[in-house]
Amino acid sequence: MVDLESFVKAKYKLSGVINETGVDLAEKFSRIYGGDVYLKPENLQKTGSFKIRGAFNSISNLTAEERDKGVIAFSAGNHAGCCLCSKKNGM
Repeated sequence: MVDLESFVKAKYKLSGVINETGVDLAEKFSRIYGGDVYLKPENLQKTGSFKIRGAFNSISNLTAEERDKGVIAFSAGNHAGCCLCSKKNGM
């Protein structure tokens, strides 16, 4: 469970690290579903996906001892985010 304080801290840490992506009204989907449907284009992130948010927050919360051990990503989709986050956290 994520509390509001943790959310605000993560948002602050991510400032300047991620691209702030807005939302776009998806007109066709809105017509199909009878209401406003918005898309958030996280593919515009520096790493091409939303995963940088969780990766950066997790890596930035590591202790010095944990950082010294490094990090491992288990899927190709996570590698770019982990590399960028590790670099920005001095690893």
